Amino acid sequence: GMGVCALLFSALAFANPERWQLNMTTGVTDTAGEVYRLHMITLWICVVIGIIVFGAMTVAMIKFRKSKGAKAEGWSHNTTAEIIWTVIPVLILV
Repeated sequence: GMGVCALLFSALAFANPERWQLNMTTGVTDTAGEVYRLHMITLWICVVIGIIVFGAMTVAMIKFRKSKGAKAEGWSHNTTAEIIWTVIPVLILV
């Protein structure tokens, strides 16, 4: 009981919210500033990728609805396509 209360109240001491406190702080050293800049570049790259992916998904869902008469292709496997969409993400991750 007491230990849990002490833990909760000590955690509340660090809960010092400020407006827009959702991001990393810039830090005080040059290295911390570089880490912050790298983080922001990575964040915006992910935002752009997310917008492109969800935009393409939304367009595909609206344009190729079953109610609009869209029919799936008859083929089931395309080895070339499967290799491409496996190799490209692996290269990006590496």
